[in-house]
Amino acid sequence: MISLTTADNALKNMYLGVVANQFNTNVNPFLAKVERSTTAVTGKQVERLVAVSFSGGIGAGTEMGNLPNSTENNYLTLKTNLKNLYGKIELTDKAIRASNSDKGAFINLLESEMQGLIEAGKFNLSRMTYGDGSGYLCNVTTASRNNATMTVSGVNNLMIGMCIDLYEDGTKVEAMSGARIIDWNVANKTITLSIPFSQTYSSTKTYSLYAHNSKDKELTGINAIFNSSITSIYGHNKSDYAYLQGRLVSKTSNQYTEGVLIDEIDRQTLYYNSTPDMVIMAQDMRQKYISLLLDTRLNTDVVELSGGFKAISINGVPIVADRFVENGAMYILNTKLFGMHELCDWEWLSNDKGQILRQKEGYPVHSATLVKYADLICDKPCAITKCITTA
Repeated sequence: MISLTTADNALKNMYLGVVANQFNTNVNPFLAKVERSTTAVTGKQVERLVAVSFSGGIGAGTEMGNLPNSTENNYLTLKTNLKNLYGKIELTDKAIRASNSDKGAFINLLESEMQGLIEAGKFNLSRMTYGDGSGYLCNVTTASRNNATMTVSGVNNLMIGMCIDLYEDGTKVEAMSGARIIDWNVANKTITLSIPFSQTYSSTKTYSLYAHNSKDKELTGINAIFNSSITSIYGHNKSDYAYLQGRLVSKTSNQYTEGVLIDEIDRQTLYYNSTPDMVIMAQDMRQKYISLLLDTRLNTDVVELSGGFKAISINGVPIVADRFVENGAMYILNTKLFGMHELCDWEWLSNDKGQILRQKEGYPVHSATLVKYADLICDKPCAITKCITTA
């Protein structure tokens, strides 16, 4: 006999470890290499003390002369609030009862829900990795009032089934809160929502889509270091510390030759005592780079990365592509400079009786919520390079 207790036990004992492993190691090649840690977590915050200078107590002198002056390292405390990451599944009471006498049907039901959770979770965690923490997805470029289909600036951050919020000039449009993407046309950059566009579209206004209820609540992604509209990071104003400012390089796409990339890799080693171990490109940039390699008949090596990912390499540094890196951009970085600081690993929320699956009040639906409290921190933002194309 299948029961909610059976389902609870399955979620705890069968699925939790699988889901946690998928989210921790198989989201993307970058996160697969980033170290996870709980040591810097203090209460609801992450506090990371980093040295921003060398010691001044090294020097040379005479046999009987004065010793070098001893000066301590300069330190900076990087702070960020732990972000609340959630994943939720829902099982209708009807579906549970329908599978009461069939264990196989019940397992298939759970399998389907958990697979959907894993796919959605990996998608959104990867998106957050290369975002800026704002939850921004894209802009609406054309739309008509009471029409559910609209054109957007890009679909890389979107997926059918995703729930979004619309903002008009920075103000949330409540009438469209939680609208779901029910269809899209990738080539034309159009999407169709479950709720028609409620505004009178004006070209003088900015209409932006954000992940539902996530605005300014997501992981502090890599692009937070480079987004000029974000003036502070890790508890400090960027303008106050060159240490917190990443290197931004701008060239035409055909100027990003192998030699230029090697120069940027060497620059981090020479000036920032950091050895890059990954180049992360937008998909269009990797295609152009591969075309360049084919045109110049340069040989490339293929390397295997953590999590089973494979990539071509440049000077021994793997090159990977990710849909969530904005078109025409790439990052050159050392993954060892990043840390995923977490209060705990993924866990199911439970009530005082230890129950995971609980009825949604007023509805014949049982839901379970997966949670993790964490944030991503780069210990040395000045050693990270972002390359963008001007044409």
